[in-house]
Amino acid sequence: MTDSISKPKGILFAAYLSSALAILALGSIVLYFWVKGDGGSSQACEKAAGIDQAHALLSVHFPKLAINTAELLDLGAGAKAAGCLLEVDMHAVKGDDSSRGFVYLLPDGQRFLNGPLHDRRSKIQVRTGGASADGELETVLATNNAAINMINERLALLGAAPAGSPAPSTPATQEPSASPEADQKSVTAAREDLLAKLVALPSIRSPEGSPDKAVYVLVDPVCVNCAKLSAQSEELTKRFGIQWNWLPMYTSERGWVLSALALREYGLDPKRGNDVLHETMKPTWDVSKHAESIEALSEADYVRAKENFMTYHSLADKNPSLGTPVVVFRRKDGTVEVISGLPNADDWQAIN
Repeated sequence: MTDSISKPKGILFAAYLSSALAILALGSIVLYFWVKGDGGSSQACEKAAGIDQAHALLSVHFPKLAINTAELLDLGAGAKAAGCLLEVDMHAVKGDDSSRGFVYLLPDGQRFLNGPLHDRRSKIQVRTGGASADGELETVLATNNAAINMINERLALLGAAPAGSPAPSTPATQEPSASPEADQKSVTAAREDLLAKLVALPSIRSPEGSPDKAVYVLVDPVCVNCAKLSAQSEELTKRFGIQWNWLPMYTSERGWVLSALALREYGLDPKRGNDVLHETMKPTWDVSKHAESIEALSEADYVRAKENFMTYHSLADKNPSLGTPVVVFRRKDGTVEVISGLPNADDWQAIN
C-alpha cells in the first residue's frame, strides 16, 4: 500500500480520447465511401501510407491497439498525384469492442485525421418518423436549449462556477515514513477519517438496504462510470443488502446544477430526490421537465453540492489519479475500503 488511500479501477476508453485526441468514431455512425475507378477497381495512387507506418504512428498514441484492416481510400483522378488516404479500422484497446473506430492516415504516414468520413449520401443524426417526429424533436431541442441557457444565467447571477473553485494542485513531496507499518497506520487513519467525513456530508440515501452495509459514493451526475454504478445499484442491493448514500458533487458546471437539483429535491421529498438523481444519469433524461425546479435553486442549494465537491477536491489534491465515482464502505473485516472508479464484482464480496 502506498501513500494513496484509494485504488484506481477500470481505465475507460474515454481516457484515451482525452489524452490522445478524440479520434475514434463508433462503427454505428461512421459512413464511409471508397471511390472506385473504371471497372470497379481502386485507382492507383502515387503516394500512400502503408500498414507499417500506420502501426508505428498509432501505437504511439494507443500502445494496446489492434489494427483490423487498412485500405486505401482514393480521392479521385484529380488528386492522384497528392496521394490517397489510408483508412484504418482499429481497436484502441485490443479485444475491447467499445474502443473500435476508424482513423485516416495522410499519404506521408506522419499524420492522421480523426472522426467519421462522410459523403453526400450520409445521413447524420436524422430521426425517422416524418414531419411530426421532426417537429417534436425540434421542440424538445429548443426547450432543452432554453433550459440550459437558464442554467448558465443562474450560475452567472450567483457568481459561482466550478471553474472558480480551487483546482487540485500538485501534492507536496512527502517525507518517507519511518517504517512500512507506520505508513499503513497512516493510510488506515486517513480512510477512517474520510468515512467519518462522508457520513456527515449532504447525501441522498436509498430507501432499501441495511444500515450495517452502508456504502458512501461521491458521485458526479455527468460521469460515465457513475451512471454505470447507478444502473447496477438496484441489483447490488438485492445481492448484498447495500444501503446507498449518494453524495452528489461535480467536475463541471452542468454537474453542479444537477447535484444541487437532486439534493434539493431529496430535501423536499426523499423518493423524488432519489428518482431525480438516477434519472439525470440516464441518456433519456429531459432537462426541460425540471426547468422550474432548476430556476428555483437557491445559493444554499449550490453550497450543499459544493460541500461534497470540496471533499472530493481535498482527496484529489492528495491523490492526483483519483477518478469518479469514489466508493467508500466498511469491509466485513472492519477496515475501510476506498475505491476510485467503478468497483468490480470482486470488490463487493468484501461487504457481504
